[in-house]
Amino acid sequence: VRVTLSNNITTLGYQTFYDCDALPTVTLPDSITTIEKKAFEDCNALTTISLPANLTTIQDRAFRNCEALTSITIRGSLTTIGKEVFVGCENLTDVYYYGTPEQWAQIEIGAGNTNLKNATIHYVVPVAGFTDVSSGDYYAQAVQWAVDHKVTTGTGANTFSPANTVTRAE
Repeated sequence: VRVTLSNNITTLGYQTFYDCDALPTVTLPDSITTIEKKAFEDCNALTTISLPANLTTIQDRAFRNCEALTSITIRGSLTTIGKEVFVGCENLTDVYYYGTPEQWAQIEIGAGNTNLKNATIHYVVPVAGFTDVSSGDYYAQAVQWAVDHKVTTGTGANTFSPANTVTRAE
């Protein structure tokens, strides 16, 4: 199953993908700022997820019992992870966090997120201040060059949007 969501969505609603067993991975649009309660609960095929650059809040039990979930990518804007968001995610081993250890420590993490706390946190260094471009991306040097030579300033305050289509006007 491939799901494409509109860039106009700001909230992923309550139980949006609840009990969806045919969703192995999902990339959410950067416009999403909130993932509501139980949005992905019991999505047993979900193995990886890349969270949006502008996401600030993951509400309670959003990924509860996603048994196949092994890795999650979190951008630097996240401030709150609710209660029991990752309960039952016994295979969660890797968290790729676009930010510093100091920024990670500032995230309010609710009770019952032991699987998240036990996962290995990989701190990804952003390139040119963009939360969606890291030093490990194959295009990182090109982005840095473009910023250094004032070819681009990105698509937002901290975003470059590498997956967006570029037009001649840009």
